[in-house]
Amino acid sequence: MAIYIIVLIFEIIFGLLLSVNKGKNSKKIFIIITFIILTIVSGIRTKDVGKDTEQYYRAYKRIGTYTSITRAFNERYEKGFVILCYGLNKIGSDPQILIFITSAFINFCVLRFIYRNSNNLVYSVYLYITLNFYFSYMNIMRQAVAIGFLLLAFENLKSKKYIKYFLEILLAMSFHGSAILGILYLFASRFKYKKKYNKFLLPLLIIVFIMGRKILVLIAKFSPRILEYIGGMYDVSNYFGSLVMAMIPIIMLYFGNDVLKNKEISGMDFFRKIIIINIIFAVLSIRVGIFNRFIAYFSIFQIIWIPNMLKAMKKNGNEFKIVFATGFFMYWLLLMIYRPEWYGVIPYKIMNL
Repeated sequence: MAIYIIVLIFEIIFGLLLSVNKGKNSKKIFIIITFIILTIVSGIRTKDVGKDTEQYYRAYKRIGTYTSITRAFNERYEKGFVILCYGLNKIGSDPQILIFITSAFINFCVLRFIYRNSNNLVYSVYLYITLNFYFSYMNIMRQAVAIGFLLLAFENLKSKKYIKYFLEILLAMSFHGSAILGILYLFASRFKYKKKYNKFLLPLLIIVFIMGRKILVLIAKFSPRILEYIGGMYDVSNYFGSLVMAMIPIIMLYFGNDVLKNKEISGMDFFRKIIIINIIFAVLSIRVGIFNRFIAYFSIFQIIWIPNMLKAMKKNGNEFKIVFATGFFMYWLLLMIYRPEWYGVIPYKIMNL
């Protein structure tokens, strides 16, 4: 775990020294250096770091044995992932290539997302690490690549480049079928949230909790592989873990609504709606564990919502920034110590050079 703490401390000190929130060039330098560090740490990890990493190691080797891409499509994975593995095998048979390339792509997409949307780059990177997105993506590699494509799609949605937006959703789905949920970004961009809707949030959450299993079956129609989880280890209630995952966006939504009740802030209305969707899926995951996977398409927006919301606070913004940062660090530290099995990234092991 020491390597992660060193990275975290370095990012904070380096970011503050550059004063990245003031100068354009310093922002770029910070993002580039951060990209290099995070990519190296995740890219040279062994198959033992990340719960599902070994599975992808084996898949990469297996796909490399096929004599044609057509035969490789017999694998249970989505075609985009199969094509990537098949193509990379033409470069080399070592699965470490897959780990490094996907790590680079994922971190590029996330840091680009931060650079273009955050009012506080250092804080957003800090949240990327302490809210465990960075570590989760070492585990859910295919879905993390899909999330990367959806973050690219989000930028095109902002620019109203709808063809590119839908194409990138299709690319995301070629790695993880559930990425169809990226369509909800379009809904969030079109739907105007009003203050009076706040009173409907609690009844809505109660309804989705009750309807959890039916909603799962509906989503499975678009992503048949999800049917594999029904009746399995993910098709169970996960009260403790899901409650923990739900509390952060709920608390942050409360503070954000308080900030936004008296003024409009560009872009924040969209992020609020995404956070609400995040909370809905978190509540669903309390009933059915597989919904934890769907949360990932929306929870990543917290790393923008939180620092932007804190900056918009008229009173005690800096104090809350310190309180939240301390709380997030303790949250991360406790999970790493007492729930290391959630992500499987401890102990950290480096590939054989």
